[in-house]
Amino acid sequence: MAKLQSLDPSTPMFAQFEEKTGPITLANTFVVPKERAEAFLPLFRRQAGFMKAQPGFVAPQIHKGTADSQLLMNVAV
Repeated sequence: MAKLQSLDPSTPMFAQFEEKTGPITLANTFVVPKERAEAFLPLFRRQAGFMKAQPGFVAPQIHKGTADSQLLMNVAV
């Protein structure tokens, strides 16, 4: 089960989205167990396709940890 958690608890992510300051960069991380990694990327691509259609969305970029890391990070503008 996925859990959405703001990295800055003093200013939640959705409060930051309400600010009209121009482009923002969103960084979110995922720890994906090895047995679920193959299924995760198609889901991420589908969500990225939806976001690309939203006004003002620029691009997503996914990064994977090295070695045997299960960490993935999405950076989107």
